[in-house]
Amino acid sequence: MPDLRHKTTVKALAKEFVNNGRNALRAMITVGYTEQSANHCSKQILGKLVVQEEIARLDALNQRKADYDYDKAMFALDDLIVSLVNQVAKGDIRAKSLLLATLKEKNCITGLQKLAAPPKSDDLPHITDEEKAQIQLLTRNLALLKQG
Repeated sequence: MPDLRHKTTVKALAKEFVNNGRNALRAMITVGYTEQSANHCSKQILGKLVVQEEIARLDALNQRKADYDYDKAMFALDDLIVSLVNQVAKGDIRAKSLLLATLKEKNCITGLQKLAAPPKSDDLPHITDEEKAQIQLLTRNLALLKQG
């Protein structure tokens, strides 16, 4: 039976617990407990302070990674928006609809506002006043970002 006095056992148990969807029984069996032992003492073992601290440490790492991935995705989306704004400025009609769809997607992701799904057509014959306002808002925000 694994020994919780060893840090590697604690780390393995906590990692398996966090990575398997918090299934205590499965985590314990994976790190070497018998099914009978796991059934009998999973709450006691996972409730130990050293195990709880390791789980909390892993949760914090996962949260930081999720925050980083979100930020990375937002930066990539912002880069795409800048590129599309430049294409729109050059008169690319297809870029206008892509820009609108991208702005709506960013608004939905950030919770800025809930909008309907972007149009299915890649070609919009004209830009509405609402779309013009969104492009102007984006342009102002980009100018502020460049200044800061």
